[in-house]
Amino acid sequence: MARPFAWEASYPPGLVWDVAPPQISLPEHLQNCVTAHGHRLFIDYRGTEISYAEFGRKVHQTAAGLLALGLQPGAKVALYLPNTPYHPFSFFGVLKAGGVVVHLSPLDAPRELVHKLTDSGARILITTNIGPMLEGAQKLLAGGFIDRLIVGDDAVFGPAPGLPIVAVPEGNPAIVNFNTLFEAALPETWPVLVPTDLAVLQYTGGTTGLPKGAMHTHATLGASIAIYNQFYEGQTPEDKNEKLRV
Repeated sequence: MARPFAWEASYPPGLVWDVAPPQISLPEHLQNCVTAHGHRLFIDYRGTEISYAEFGRKVHQTAAGLLALGLQPGAKVALYLPNTPYHPFSFFGVLKAGGVVVHLSPLDAPRELVHKLTDSGARILITTNIGPMLEGAQKLLAGGFIDRLIVGDDAVFGPAPGLPIVAVPEGNPAIVNFNTLFEAALPETWPVLVPTDLAVLQYTGGTTGLPKGAMHTHATLGASIAIYNQFYEGQTPEDKNEKLRV
C-alpha cells in the first residue's frame, strides 16, 4: 500500500502498517519474555548479573510483598528511583499487584514532588538509600505527603565508590526495607488485569505550568512495544547492530 508522506520512504521496508498490538497486560508481556529467554542475561548492574528468569521471580516477589502491605487494585505507587534494578523490580511489581506506577524524577524539586504525589493520590513511595534521595523521601513522609516509604538497599548490588549510600532507616513502622518484600508468600491468585487498565501516570515537564499526569494503559504501552518491534525487525542486520551499540 502506498503511503502519503515522503519521509515514510526512509522507514524499514518490512514495516507492517496495520499490525494489531497484542491485547495483553504488561506483566503478561514480561512473562512471555521470561519464558522465551529465561537463562539469558537481562540486567548487568555494577557486576551483578540478573537473568530473565531471576528477574521474573523478583517481580513476583515484589508484587507479593506489596499485596502483603495492603496494596489495593488501582492504587498509585510513586517510584522515586535512579537507574537501579529496584526500578524495574518496582515497575513490573506494582503492575503485577494491580497497582498504577507514578514516576517521580530524581531531578524534581520538592515542590514538584509534592504536586505529583498530591495530584496522583500516591500514598506509597519507593526509593533507594542513596543519601540525597532518601533524605528527600523522608521529608515527604514527615510532611504527611505519603503513608509508606519503601527503601531499597543499593549496597546489595556491590561496591559503588563515590556513591553516598547510607543505612536503611530502622525502627519506624512506616519505613519498609525493600528486601523484606521478597519474604512475602506468593498469593494463590493474582489480581486480574485487562489491557484497558491504567498502568502508568507519566508526568509532563511542566513547561507551561504544573506537570500533568499523562495516562497510559497497558494497551497503549503495549502498542508502543509493537511499534518498536516493527521498526526493529524491519532493520538490516547492520542497522540492528548499530542500534544495539547505541
